[in-house]
Amino acid sequence: MNRRFLGLLGAIALLSIACGGSPEPEGSALPPAPESEAVQGEPADEPADDLAVQVPTEPVPSRPPTSDRPLVDETQVDPLADTTVIPGERVGPITRDTNRQQLAAIFGEDQLRDGLIGVGEGFEEPGTWVELEEGRSLAIIWTDETRSRPFEVRELDPAWHTPEGVHTGMDLAELRQVLGDFQFYGFAWDYGGTIQLDNSRLDAYRNVLYLRMRPSHNEMSIYEGDYPIIGDTLFPSNHPRLDEVEPVVHSMIVVLNPHDWGD
Repeated sequence: MNRRFLGLLGAIALLSIACGGSPEPEGSALPPAPESEAVQGEPADEPADDLAVQVPTEPVPSRPPTSDRPLVDETQVDPLADTTVIPGERVGPITRDTNRQQLAAIFGEDQLRDGLIGVGEGFEEPGTWVELEEGRSLAIIWTDETRSRPFEVRELDPAWHTPEGVHTGMDLAELRQVLGDFQFYGFAWDYGGTIQLDNSRLDAYRNVLYLRMRPSHNEMSIYEGDYPIIGDTLFPSNHPRLDEVEPVVHSMIVVLNPHDWGD
């Protein structure tokens, strides 16, 4: 190929570039290069050349998790389904600030009954019974006659339970599993069988949760032997006579506003 022909090809190439066309003559185009890893979404090991333009990429926002069910707490949808007890805070949907009107809005007026409720030693205080089905009834003692704030909740049926699983009807084996070692007051008086939570595994609930046991079998054993387990005296949970009477938790009292009592 002579120099004149080469010069002619060069002129044609320059003319094609100036007109916006391809610098390559027809029929001489090379096959397209395979896509690099960078084109496929991953950075290449090295740039193709020094003039490669680095395009910054935006981080792709993560998608929220998908589910067939909405990500909501079902107890907020149906308050009646909430039977969790947090001593000092709430009993299901009943909180420290729930008043009588709000109580009716939650459970329905037909489920409520007002009256004086016994609190021990012959004393009675203004209260409201909440009479529900499926073992979920309870009674509220109000801080005063206006029934604007609950002092405590008592007469709790077995469905109500703390996060640790404490509920009425628990037997001695379950109590020992949850509380560890504990002390209790002797039976056969107004506060008989009251459990001391101090220094137990539920020490954090002292003064806002009160549990009482009573014998479910062989009750006369509490009066027998050298160390009868009766009266205003503390006994250890491993007392040999305690197993004989097979005690169960028959009373659970949850205090919600301890500092409002008597205001």
